[in-house]
Amino acid sequence: MINRFKQSFIAPLEQKENKLWQYGFLAVLLIFLTFDIYRVQTRDNLSYNRFFITIGLLLNHLAFEFKFGVKVTILIRFLACSWLLIGLPYFILYN
Repeated sequence: MINRFKQSFIAPLEQKENKLWQYGFLAVLLIFLTFDIYRVQTRDNLSYNRFFITIGLLLNHLAFEFKFGVKVTILIRFLACSWLLIGLPYFILYN
């Protein structure tokens, strides 16, 4: 089980043919993140729910759609999974 867990964090990604999906969805997520930051700064009632979802989607997209070095890949995948484990209960409990 530990080998399978290690392998999923270290396994290199296959080269994707569709660059439009990679960079297009990255652009959409960055626009959402910018809008969420702007919205949190300009409103009195601070609701971070959408902000947490956008960060989680961005981390997962970076972790599993782009190629990085081995150490960076492990770090980003760990952050993405940690964010999911922390952010999902937060969103369910406080929404």
